[in-house]
Amino acid sequence: MYVDILVMVMGEGKILPMWKGRIGHLDANVSLLYGSFDEALAVEQCENVFDMDCEVAFIPDTTWTQGRNLLAAQAVRKERRRGKEYDYWVFLDDDDNVNVHCGGGEDMEQLLGVGDCWQKVFNFISSNQVPEKVSVVTLPWGGNGMPGFTGYSNTDAMFAAFKRERLPYLLPYATIREGGSEWMSQGVLFCAMQTCMKSSALLVPYVGGRNEAHREYIRGLNMGEIYQTIVDNYHDDAADFHPCANLEQAMVMQDRDYSGTFDTMVELNEVIPDPELELCEPMRRRFEEWAGQIVA
Repeated sequence: MYVDILVMVMGEGKILPMWKGRIGHLDANVSLLYGSFDEALAVEQCENVFDMDCEVAFIPDTTWTQGRNLLAAQAVRKERRRGKEYDYWVFLDDDDNVNVHCGGGEDMEQLLGVGDCWQKVFNFISSNQVPEKVSVVTLPWGGNGMPGFTGYSNTDAMFAAFKRERLPYLLPYATIREGGSEWMSQGVLFCAMQTCMKSSALLVPYVGGRNEAHREYIRGLNMGEIYQTIVDNYHDDAADFHPCANLEQAMVMQDRDYSGTFDTMVELNEVIPDPELELCEPMRRRFEEWAGQIVA
């Protein structure tokens, strides 16, 4: 099965060699887009022994949310240049000590195949084991993962593999006010997930991840600010589209809308609700308008 994956990481320039090795060694159809926020990297620094498509971008003075949206814009440019879309856009946190570790023994090996834990993650994304109704493939923070197929609406942002066909209903990340908590953009995205694609964030079975080297950034959950950000980014009076009008704090917490954990992808797919694509058409138009403003 041929699956075309774009991996996007933003971080310090000095970490690029680690990510070239981590992504380049994978037995998968992957391209790497690395956004450096502290130094401009030369094109030659992306050269690698793996013959992997690698590109660098300089994104100084950006927040986490702004950085991811700049990488998303670059992904649009890459797709235009190559004349076709990727199957997945994968966003990763860059932390030096990100570790993906596996548990599950023979069951895991049968489902995820051979290789180290990073290879197993990309084996899974590249396989036919991702349920049709899933919109994003993620990792749980810590532990050895879930012993089977599990879906939520709200999950950690450290690893987010968006299905290309679904991401126009979810991206770009919301624009938040200057000085606002960086948690807001993920809280607002949770609203989109619950409204448009409930319980469709799939945790890779048997695998957990960690990103323990958190940098300093503005934290906190201000429900009034989160709601106003939802209004500013998502509400469309002309289309009578007003998601999360009755916002509660539980709606912006992780692990919401637990599907249950199942032995097979078929069982999980049966319990994930059908996506509300017609209802969420304003979200897709938002993406198209944003993408239309991206210049070469």
